[in-house]
Amino acid sequence: MKVTYSMIEQHFDVQDESLNCDHPDVQTDDRQNAIETLRSVDRAQEFLQSKIVQEIQEQAIGSYYGIQCDEVTDSSNWEQLGLVLRYVKGNKPVEWLLEFIPCDCTIGKALCHNAIEALTGVGLDVKLYSSQTMDGAGSMSGKYLGFAAQLRKESPKATYHYCSSRDLNLALCKCCDVKEIHLMLDTVKQLGIRLSLFSQKELTTRGCC
Repeated sequence: MKVTYSMIEQHFDVQDESLNCDHPDVQTDDRQNAIETLRSVDRAQEFLQSKIVQEIQEQAIGSYYGIQCDEVTDSSNWEQLGLVLRYVKGNKPVEWLLEFIPCDCTIGKALCHNAIEALTGVGLDVKLYSSQTMDGAGSMSGKYLGFAAQLRKESPKATYHYCSSRDLNLALCKCCDVKEIHLMLDTVKQLGIRLSLFSQKELTTRGCC
């Protein structure tokens, strides 16, 4: 997710007002450390995004790609759009997360605008995206005003695919509410832990011998 420097500054301004600290240098150091960390994260993000774009542009079939996205809420209740790119590398499909995009509004048109800004911001041609995969929520798959419909105006040939794995995820979540299935999954988990510990102990014993 893209966190701006102004957000960091605003956070520490609030902290300065709400905390009575005998050592003001502590707040200054925390502020500087946070900003330096943010700069490092930004540099890493830019590097990874440039590698993804480079691989897309080096495809033998051309700079075509597909997108997968879903709107999520993080632990601080910020709405975000997770944007994943799918393309071909070494004759095999690969998928990479491009970015978590902050979303002030979650209607289809606003989500589409945010996605286009993210794609063009890293140097990708929106007209070359050839597929889109997302869930069946109205804001995403609505026939006229949904994200998919709005984005298809930029690339009419892009095919919309419903994300079937979401149904599997919902089914698994529902199954976990069943007591017997919950106990079974817990048993499998404990068995896996015991087998892992047994394997480590066996390797250690062999090493000693």
